[in-house]
Amino acid sequence: LILVLVLLDHGVAVHHSDGALDGLEILGAVSGAAWEELVFRIGAYGVLFLASRRVALFAGASESGARWTAEAVGLVGSAALFAAFHLELFSAFLGSGGEEFQAVAFTYRFASGILLGLLFRWRGPGVCAWSHGLFNLSLALGLSPAVLVG
Repeated sequence: LILVLVLLDHGVAVHHSDGALDGLEILGAVSGAAWEELVFRIGAYGVLFLASRRVALFAGASESGARWTAEAVGLVGSAALFAAFHLELFSAFLGSGGEEFQAVAFTYRFASGILLGLLFRWRGPGVCAWSHGLFNLSLALGLSPAVLVG
């Protein structure tokens, strides 16, 4: 995730605190990532995978072709949903606000969703959730990506 920020020249405003945090804010930074992984990687990726696999098989694709099609649709689709739900347009109903659309921020969140999706498929949901949570924790504690990469 830090590499993506470096490639975008830190052009994305990631949320971190400039002041002291209380325990609930820190807990929210870590647990929010776990919920996002549950919703986007397990839920969205899984539903998109199953639906696109069925469509591909119905369209006459081989078992292997249907699986690879489903992996691609699940990965790209869940990453797009992950990026979209950080926008005010989609997350305002949750009361968390969200952010206005900026191409570089959407690109960052989409690329992060791709990387987290690959980590999810490679190492499983636990490793993916902890990685995302620790990244959010570092931001909540004021460790900006610029500090991490020097």
